[in-house]
Amino acid sequence: MKPREPRRKVIIGARMRGSGGWTHVHIHNISSRGLMVQSASALAAGSYVEIRRGSHVIVARVMWVEQKRAGLRAQDALPVNDIVTETPGKPTAAVRDDGQPERRQCERGTAAALAAREQRSRRLGRAVEFAVISALAAGFAVAIAGSLHQSLSRTLAPVEASLGGG
Repeated sequence: MKPREPRRKVIIGARMRGSGGWTHVHIHNISSRGLMVQSASALAAGSYVEIRRGSHVIVARVMWVEQKRAGLRAQDALPVNDIVTETPGKPTAAVRDDGQPERRQCERGTAAALAAREQRSRRLGRAVEFAVISALAAGFAVAIAGSLHQSLSRTLAPVEASLGGG
């Protein structure tokens, strides 16, 4: 039998989203592959939950349930020290794959943030406008070319026939 990974005993508050929505939980122990939580809401073995602590998001499967406690197996390896030492009131700035900060981490009320959002919106609007006008111009060009082809074909058909072409 495989030896059990050591758990770090803690009591940490976190938020959990399960089938019943968001609720508050306490993490009682944590390892790199899972954790034990205590929750007032009922959990079902085999269901999936999302745990949030500061900027950390843990997706886990409920492996066992005993009264108000449940054992969760994390989908990915957990940074135990980071989760335990993070101050929940001040999340670290989360960064997306494209290098931009997560939307909920950005300041939205400042004048600089509003100006930046306005500038992004204008750039997007101009790009969409350019794409639509380009598509319309290409459509008109194709229609005019087809019409010209038909017109010239009818006009030049007698000439082609007299020259012995088709």
